[in-house]
Amino acid sequence: MLRVKFGAGKAERKLLAIAAAIEPINKEALENAGEKIVKAIHHTLDAQLVEGPALSETTVRIKGHSMKLLDTHQLRNNVEARLDGTKAVVVGVHSDAPEQRGLIAAIHEHGSDTLPRRAFIEPTWNRVKRQVLREYDMEIKAKVILLDIIT
Repeated sequence: MLRVKFGAGKAERKLLAIAAAIEPINKEALENAGEKIVKAIHHTLDAQLVEGPALSETTVRIKGHSMKLLDTHQLRNNVEARLDGTKAVVVGVHSDAPEQRGLIAAIHEHGSDTLPRRAFIEPTWNRVKRQVLREYDMEIKAKVILLDIIT
């Protein structure tokens, strides 16, 4: 009896090797993207690109300066990137930040009955989104191509 056996063989092994390597590649690319967004948010705060009205004259007199959201730098210093599993990165001031910084950031970002909206995360993301996504995509593609060459 003559039989022909056909299977993926080498191609299948190559695909399995690439699939196994994708998760750490994606994790590193997400971490890199998160750090770029954190730096961009820091720039937004430092350069006073924060959306919303200027501080009132009374507030400026009390604080001794007119910089929005940078009185103690604690809000700025609590902006961080965290991986959410293996498929996403979350950037902002997280709810477990010290001294309720996450709540304070949310109030400034969205405003409240007594405080005007002084957004710094959403406008930053809108400003850098295309570049960050393009760089993330390029990083993934470059590493997968390299991986394909190696395997």
